[in-house]
Amino acid sequence: MKELNPGLLRHFERPQNTGIVINYNCKGKDSSMDSMVIVIFYALIKNGVIQDISFRTFGCSYSIAASSLITILAKKKDFFQAARIWKKDIEKDLGIFPTFKREALYVALGAFHAMLSSYIPILSEEKQYNKIDNRIKEHFNLRNLYRTTKITYE
Repeated sequence: MKELNPGLLRHFERPQNTGIVINYNCKGKDSSMDSMVIVIFYALIKNGVIQDISFRTFGCSYSIAASSLITILAKKKDFFQAARIWKKDIEKDLGIFPTFKREALYVALGAFHAMLSSYIPILSEEKQYNKIDNRIKEHFNLRNLYRTTKITYE
């Protein structure tokens, strides 16, 4: 049996930021029937900065580890910096996911980006979302195509 990456084991055995954030103002969920994974992210974002973030996942060790690492990478980050968290950032710390486990990574990223996209209307109200940053909105619209066209997060 192949030895697992130490970063993956660390996040699986002691996941960070689990549960539900009290007074969260955005939430995102994604799931896959293929891999039997469900991931839900909760966050409290104030003035465009992720103050607190947590997750709940029902799935394999890879989905737990990826979700845990995403919360660590996103916490205290600006909305636009957090939106740039991708597969390469996760695999840098957790190692390359095997082909049969990549769906778990995509579900975790999908839930995270769904959570961020639920904050876009609040950003609009706060006047922090201007026309220059339409690329972020387009990014989230592309994310929704993943389920139908199998776009990969390269």
